[in-house]
Amino acid sequence: MADSKWQQVKIRIPEIKNWIIHTNATETQIYTRLGISKNTWIKYKREYGILSAALFEARKYRGQVLVPELYDAMLKLALGYEEKEAEVTENEVLNEKNEIKVTRKIVHKKYPPSESAAWKLLKHYTKDTKDPVTDNPMDHQLKVKKLELEKKAHKLKEDNDW
Repeated sequence: MADSKWQQVKIRIPEIKNWIIHTNATETQIYTRLGISKNTWIKYKREYGILSAALFEARKYRGQVLVPELYDAMLKLALGYEEKEAEVTENEVLNEKNEIKVTRKIVHKKYPPSESAAWKLLKHYTKDTKDPVTDNPMDHQLKVKKLELEKKAHKLKEDNDW
């Protein structure tokens, strides 16, 4: 019986990968959709490397797709943007020809730049530079100084000049 259940799960591995990639499905959602228990799911992941590998690949791919999308969305928020939205209204007024009048108008929505999004992007993009943007610049300077002193102390210990 258990072997036949595994066979049913095995043939649905491509579908499982799709769920993770396109809907970001959790493991709970996956084993519920498959109609198996949590313990069975855990057992299958442990016993069958093909399932674990498929889950890993799907999550990795999802991260490769999701991260650039999030960066783009964050940049869009940080810089501000404008959107066009079509607004359709249907009036129940009949004209001489017994036609319903439909009004369409395009609404321009403008979103101002987001300071918090800009701040987060600055912190991220400057973290590997000489002067990174941080919440507490003094704290960063102290960490740099501490690292320099630790390097000097390590060098002195090696040279037996301690």
